[in-house]
Amino acid sequence: MHRLAFYGILFLASVVLQSTLFHFFKICGVKPDLILLIVIISSFFRGEKFGAALGFVYGIFEDLIVGRYIGIQALTKMATGYAVGILGKKLFHDNLISPTIAAFIGSLIHGFLYIIVLFCLGFYSNPFRSFFPVINVAFYNMLITLAVFLVQLYSSKRKLFRTLGR
Repeated sequence: MHRLAFYGILFLASVVLQSTLFHFFKICGVKPDLILLIVIISSFFRGEKFGAALGFVYGIFEDLIVGRYIGIQALTKMATGYAVGILGKKLFHDNLISPTIAAFIGSLIHGFLYIIVLFCLGFYSNPFRSFFPVINVAFYNMLITLAVFLVQLYSSKRKLFRTLGR
């Protein structure tokens, strides 16, 4: 139950940050996708089944909140969570590079799946024009992941954040 509440609060916080504060931090016209990053990092460390389930739930809620095309984010985030979960089994978890690479690859997978689905539904006449923003978002997500893990590494070495109950 605590984990469900944790992921619910994480989702709400990321929606609020993405829709308010991150508009001021656009680089090359793009901003990071925190919801996608949570799905990617969670599936990297917890596996493909958890990643697919979290991706579907986060995606459907994002579809309902944003309201453009219901189900597309759920489908693409679910597939991304599953793919990154499989990738997470093949990479070493205890370094900074692996989650950063997973964030980059997962962002590319999600972006390409999103473009392909919209193209198949007839919303894009030229999907190749959307290729460059996907790469920009992937780099931005990679930098955010690296920053988060550097802060986590620094705080664990300095014992800034202690485990609750100890």
